[in-house]
Amino acid sequence: MEFPRSQAEPSGPVITYREAREDEKDAIDALDDSYTTTSIYKVDISPDGFGFSIRRETIETPITRNYSDEESDSDSDSDSNYSPRKKESESSPSNAYTIVATINEDQICGVIDLIYRAWNRRLVITDIIVAPERRGNGIGKKLMSMALDWGREVHGAKHAWLEVSNLNSPAIESYQGMGFTFCGLDLTLQRGQNEVHQVLYS
Repeated sequence: MEFPRSQAEPSGPVITYREAREDEKDAIDALDDSYTTTSIYKVDISPDGFGFSIRRETIETPITRNYSDEESDSDSDSDSNYSPRKKESESSPSNAYTIVATINEDQICGVIDLIYRAWNRRLVITDIIVAPERRGNGIGKKLMSMALDWGREVHGAKHAWLEVSNLNSPAIESYQGMGFTFCGLDLTLQRGQNEVHQVLYS
């Protein structure tokens, strides 16, 4: 897959996008995936269990979450940001792909991790991270655009799919701005009383 030429942020350094190298695992793992929010998407399940509603709700106390810390606490095999696709990609490496955004071609400031599943022609975005100091400059949108291009051009993917916590309203609104729409809930990934995972697709 061909990558576009480097491009400058509106007011900042030149950002280069390319395929990740194997020796960059530690640098990718070091990316800060935390977020802070003052709003969440409240999920209410109907009493009969056959329906639900979602509403955006402002909260008094900001929430700060770090997924890397949560994964290391809950999964002993999760030793890096590569782990969501690690086991699946070992048997079919051509169906897994990682794109990084870099400053000066070597300082990683963003990453998107992908798996293509041939049986339903689905591109799965297993992870996307942009360093906090680089957020809001279009890096995540560019990484997502390149990921979708890879899925379509290399594999003929028909749709893309990702999951996100209902607490992570900044990510939800970012994905919606990229064209993703809500398609369901996964209650098995609930981590706390008020947290469930939403499934979105494009």
